[in-house]
Amino acid sequence: MNAGTFLRIADFGFAALLLAVALISNSLSLIGLSLAGLALATRETLLVSLSRRLQGDSSRHFQYGPGKAVQAGNLGIALCTILAGVWLAGESFGVIVSGFNEITPFGFALVATSNALVALWHGILVYAHVAPDDQAKRILLSRRRRLFVLLVAVQIFLTTAVLAKDLEVAFWVDVLGAAVVSSIVVASALRQAWNCVCDLIDHPLDGEREAALMALLYREGIQPAELAELRTRCCGHQVFAEVTLRLLEPMPIEEAHQRLAGLRRALEGAVMDLDLVIKLQGPAPSTQTSGGS
Repeated sequence: MNAGTFLRIADFGFAALLLAVALISNSLSLIGLSLAGLALATRETLLVSLSRRLQGDSSRHFQYGPGKAVQAGNLGIALCTILAGVWLAGESFGVIVSGFNEITPFGFALVATSNALVALWHGILVYAHVAPDDQAKRILLSRRRRLFVLLVAVQIFLTTAVLAKDLEVAFWVDVLGAAVVSSIVVASALRQAWNCVCDLIDHPLDGEREAALMALLYREGIQPAELAELRTRCCGHQVFAEVTLRLLEPMPIEEAHQRLAGLRRALEGAVMDLDLVIKLQGPAPSTQTSGGS
């Protein structure tokens, strides 16, 4: 078991712990936090599993990567999270109206303890994590950071209520906490759903990034006369670029291959999540080798 698999299993385990304690203690706020944790763990698992599946030997016909499949899965997760958050908000409103909640002092102390444990886990991952070089993983880390902040904020109120030793205070902290958590979860899921819908549609690369890509080509020795065409598009966080180079004069095949390989390495190293196609146009490479005559 590698480190990534262990982290994902641990994320699901801690989210399940929050949900179990929430059901035992009848804590609505903890149900909301467990939903946020489950959504985060599911998104990360989806990203990793689809990336491995679509980039594996059994799926070579997926030429353009897992971008749209990941976004479609994220959209499904976001919609489920929205429904769960709306249900939680309705439950919180119902409890406020009825003024009845079955939470006990022991249950509330259990809620505060389990929330502190999960907050500590996410805090360790946030501040001890090496900055990822992948855009999607950076987004997941950002979401984990927001979840950690939410856990800490809720923990402050839970600790205050436990120290107060008053069931009335515990009641209002739990119900209002659930209302706030459900609002944040729904708002975040709505934003994610909108981003996923936008990313499911191919769109052109913005002018600034395309200009930077052309400047990089020129910096790597491509002359303006050699650049016949540059076509770009985006799908999710993936950038697709098709570079058509015009050979101004014949050159040995080995030299052409070496030049294109060096250009590919430079572009893929400088542009994150780049899927690059390089085409040659014009005089065909000569059949001579670099050492031939």
